[in-house]
Amino acid sequence: MAVCGGFRRVLEVGPVFRAEDSNTHRHLCEFTGLDVEMPIKDHYFVACDLVDRLLAAIFDRLNKNCAKELEAIQRVPFKPLKYLETTLRIDYDEGIRMLKMRPLLVSFPVHWICTALLAN
Repeated sequence: MAVCGGFRRVLEVGPVFRAEDSNTHRHLCEFTGLDVEMPIKDHYFVACDLVDRLLAAIFDRLNKNCAKELEAIQRVPFKPLKYLETTLRIDYDEGIRMLKMRPLLVSFPVHWICTALLAN
């Protein structure tokens, strides 16, 4: 809605949860999400690039400025956070080829994916 109101880019950080029947004060599937709203004129990779830069900046600052805090909240020793500066992107054909190369990682025949996507 903010984009419709004239803002070029809107980033929202907030709680995300799936309401399911539980007797706890938290939901089983609850996390903090990042939503990006922006007009896409040419390709959705523009939004992907924005999120890549944002997450890399967040992780860089966490590793640089919060080492003591990160260590304190870990119950077991941990290695520094590793990440790619840009998210790996593959096209559909390459993804299918990779799945076919490693059939043990997929619990259903790869051709089901192709059939399901072509049906839509």
